Amino acid sequence: MPKLVTQLGALTSRAGKVEDIVAAAEDRDRQRLEAQREELRASLDASRERAAAQTGEAPGSWWQQTRASADAWFATIHAKSSRRREQWDRHEAEQRADEAESDAADAIDFALYALSEAEYAITDAALARVEADAGLNQEGTLIP
Repeated sequence: MPKLVTQLGALTSRAGKVEDIVAAAEDRDRQRLEAQREELRASLDASRERAAAQTGEAPGSWWQQTRASADAWFATIHAKSSRRREQWDRHEAEQRADEAESDAADAIDFALYALSEAEYAITDAALARVEADAGLNQEGTLIP
């Protein structure tokens, strides 16, 4: 459980950073937003490198496939974002902003879904630990 507690602390910290990004957006603080984007880009790169180094799973495993699929989806969003920054026309800028907000909403929905799955997995792991510590089998009876 210590690893889970550490990971949840990191998740809480990251949620606070997202709130900072929203505050910068509300303030329309372009410089702060660009700095945060660069910090996030570096963090994402480091996370990908750590995940690649730590993955002891065989190529083609469920987790590697899931991560690759998510990485591809986010790469598409990042590419669209780069194209949006390269082109500028007031009407098109409004449409691109709407599209970017929609992409962000989709990413948040995905994060909430993943968080729900993580909550379930954490609860399941905690119950397994409690049962193991109590010497119970899956049926809830004591192991002789």
